[in-house]
Amino acid sequence: MGRHDKTGRTKDAKRPWASCHVELNNGFRQEAAWKALKPSARVVYVELKSLYNGFNNGKVEGSERRLAKLTGLGKNTVSRALEELQEAGFIVQMKRGVLGIEGNGKGTLWRLTELGCLSDRPTKDFRKRQPKNRTPHPEWTQGGSKMDPVNAASGSRMDPVKHLNRLFPAPILDPI
Repeated sequence: MGRHDKTGRTKDAKRPWASCHVELNNGFRQEAAWKALKPSARVVYVELKSLYNGFNNGKVEGSERRLAKLTGLGKNTVSRALEELQEAGFIVQMKRGVLGIEGNGKGTLWRLTELGCLSDRPTKDFRKRQPKNRTPHPEWTQGGSKMDPVNAASGSRMDPVKHLNRLFPAPILDPI
């Protein structure tokens, strides 16, 4: 078991912020941009926000490897999530991470736009940007789908032979 302080809470020497809570108020979670994020981007954002201590916005250090280790996601997934968060306006890269002398690396520094930075007010860039619509597959919106051969426009069922011929370019069934 881990060490406990006098209040009975666990103390984690490697991650002292592990017992902290991350505030995501209802108004923030109802934003269209937040709803449009992929789950992996939300997880990375929550982890970045947990690294915020109240005074280090603009200096929240989060390298891809560190965030991958903290979230349990792959490094490539974290990279895509960070790009998505930047495009959506939730985070801004303040300083790019570098590999320093003798292999001592420094992670990328991030600013959370939801929070103020130094004496500046929060910019909340995610409210200014329109979220990218994830459009469904064209077959799902135009004349039925592979799963449901109901014609979306008229509500009538498609001919099964036409449906199979559309799925497989070479006709496999001839109408009788």
